[in-house]
Amino acid sequence: DDVTALPISAQGQLTSRLESPTELGGVRLVAAATTPLEPLVAAGRVRADLCYALAGCQVHVPPIRERLEDLPALVQ
Repeated sequence: DDVTALPISAQGQLTSRLESPTELGGVRLVAAATTPLEPLVAAGRVRADLCYALAGCQVHVPPIRERLEDLPALVQ
């Protein structure tokens, strides 16, 4: 769900798993955030090392209100 909702202690555990390639065994992780991570890192709500570990490939998906042309396909 939203990675920013994880407690700091769980963020540390997730970061250590992400940084250990043998820990996940080739599994890919998809994480979501409803707000940009950088301001939350500055505020101390998200660990900087987790932000770095998740930054491999970022995909920005605009809200549906900004892409109404996609609505018929999503409803189907």
